Amino acid sequence: MRNKVLIILEEKLNRKFSEEDYGKNLITDLGLDSLDSVELIMELETNFDIVISDDEAKTLQTINDIFHYLDRKCNANKSE
Repeated sequence: MRNKVLIILEEKLNRKFSEEDYGKNLITDLGLDSLDSVELIMELETNFDIVISDDEAKTLQTINDIFHYLDRKCNANKSE
């Protein structure tokens, strides 16, 4: 799951990420713009077969936030 997230981000931002980047803000530190943010949410929804609400999307500010969110969301979907 984490590798898939990194591939999506690396393609979107045209760069590689290290663990040092995982806690950095996607917009202010890593260069994601508002259009990229919307596209990222759509790609995550498609790739992981989930729905991310606007309120949930606002909480996804770092790569770690995305990892933790997807861990919770995917595990919750498995238990349903």
